[in-house]
Amino acid sequence: MSLPERISRPLLALLTAAAAAATPGWAASALEPPAAEVIAEARALVTAMRAGERGPYSRLRWYCKDGTVHPPTPYACAERGGGRQHGEYSPQRQRLAELGWSVGTVVAALGWDELWDGQRRHQRLRELPLERYLVEIDDGWVLHRARYYRGRVQIEDEEQAGRDLLVRLLSNPTWLQRNFLLAREAVRTLPHNSGADRTRTVRRLSQELSEKDPGFERLRVKIHTTPGPEDLRATREWLATARARRAAPGILATAEALASEMDKLYGDDSWRAAAATTLAGHPRWGELGPLLAGPDGGAPDERLDRLAQAARLVREIVSSSADGAGNLALMDLSGGIERAAMAAAFEVLGRDAL
Repeated sequence: MSLPERISRPLLALLTAAAAAATPGWAASALEPPAAEVIAEARALVTAMRAGERGPYSRLRWYCKDGTVHPPTPYACAERGGGRQHGEYSPQRQRLAELGWSVGTVVAALGWDELWDGQRRHQRLRELPLERYLVEIDDGWVLHRARYYRGRVQIEDEEQAGRDLLVRLLSNPTWLQRNFLLAREAVRTLPHNSGADRTRTVRRLSQELSEKDPGFERLRVKIHTTPGPEDLRATREWLATARARRAAPGILATAEALASEMDKLYGDDSWRAAAATTLAGHPRWGELGPLLAGPDGGAPDERLDRLAQAARLVREIVSSSADGAGNLALMDLSGGIERAAMAAAFEVLGRDAL
């Protein structure tokens, strides 16, 4: 079999597993593009939010379960059934949403009815990956100066709300069969704490480090509000600088412990261990486990084939199951499978190019 065939066949299976089937109404009449004056107003609003220290938020507020809203004073919701504290959307953000674009999404404030939006082909759900993309590639986009606005979101609340929304979304096999790719993007985008214990350790160590060295505070805020794999690189860079300036041994020890925990959380092979722990009791794990051999388990083209089979099996299981929590764990697994498959494919290309 030729090199292109050896790579293209399993990759085709992998892509088939990730592709979403067309939904009824996909070919419905196209939406009219916004008028020029609407686009001009939207650009002005985005520019203003990008320049503002609070971005798309005006202030912090407590949102209590009894429906009341209060200033960010300690225990504001204690006698009101509890609640959540996060940023309040600014008038500019509200106006932009009226024009058709929601930005600066606070997941804890995102209700199911807003997220589902079935009458408009789930437009709100489709916006979320695009919003994240713009934030990642455009230096924060509307969060350009607000990424470190302390308290704009509480990551524990974001993760719990994101998990609740995803479990409900992934409990509908009929919808999943037709919207698998959109579901995968939702899982990739919405925070839901797939590594809960280690994530808590990372937050604790980052807090401890910032108390020992205030120079870490900016990165601590990032880890506590919008954590991601990029924090591992940033922490290692900070650690290298701390070593160069001969920081106190206690500071260096905490920073090294933090980097080590983040390496386990975000490392290239962390998804395998997470899957083995999370899915050990799943009725189909006996089929999936053998397909997920470690990085040294066979030639790269053989690993690629196994990973493609695993991706196809994940889609098959998820698309026929109403177990939202189990489906979420499998969707997390599919992200790791995709990354490992791409690595194996490039390994094959590099070997055969020699």
